[in-house]
Amino acid sequence: MSEHTHSAGAHHSHAKTYVITGVSLAIITAIELVLPFIEQMAAVTPYLLVFLSVIKLAAVIAIFMHLKGDHGVYQFLFLPPMGIAVAAIVILGAMAIRTYVPFGVGEPRLAVEKALDPPRDVWPEDKLQEAYAAGLAGGFTDGKELYDANCASCHRNDGGGQTGPAFVDNCWLHGPQLADHVSVLMNGVRGTQMVSFKERFNDDQLRALAFYVHSFQGKPATNPKACQGKEYN
Repeated sequence: MSEHTHSAGAHHSHAKTYVITGVSLAIITAIELVLPFIEQMAAVTPYLLVFLSVIKLAAVIAIFMHLKGDHGVYQFLFLPPMGIAVAAIVILGAMAIRTYVPFGVGEPRLAVEKALDPPRDVWPEDKLQEAYAAGLAGGFTDGKELYDANCASCHRNDGGGQTGPAFVDNCWLHGPQLADHVSVLMNGVRGTQMVSFKERFNDDQLRALAFYVHSFQGKPATNPKACQGKEYN
């Protein structure tokens, strides 16, 4: 009888532990989802994500150590999250190592990757302006094709803005010059849906896309978004 009572009490205690652990894991997951959108913490975000994943993995393993005497359903509930935690650690670790050397010494790794990258044909602003003026009459058809396929879903076909900012006004979040547009297209914007296109497009395509984006200024759009960023004359 006493043994049966002890076993039932242990199961009750474990159930409470599982609930607390589940809530704790949910809170940590919420923090992981928010971190990439905090621009001020961008430099340490990869390390924090890996650290939080390790904590989640340790918590799941610690709970699993007590499952042998419990009902099999608990194993079913905790084994999949443990697999997800392991996968998250591997993936986030790979993402961090691509940019940083382990233990925070990032510059040597970045220098090596820069040396391996093919040189980009970056034009100064005056040369970009000359090319833009020369191609303005043609409507930048090459840029339009790239824009419609890759940008219209966020900025609309008429440049009026949707989840991304509008291009028909004189407001720019990252500068009004053509070189600014090329830079955003190459590097993306951390913490937003604006991804980097430097691996997808060559230099001519990046310039064509920047020219087409710039050409929206002053054109009509249906209910364009309000000004975002700084307004330039």
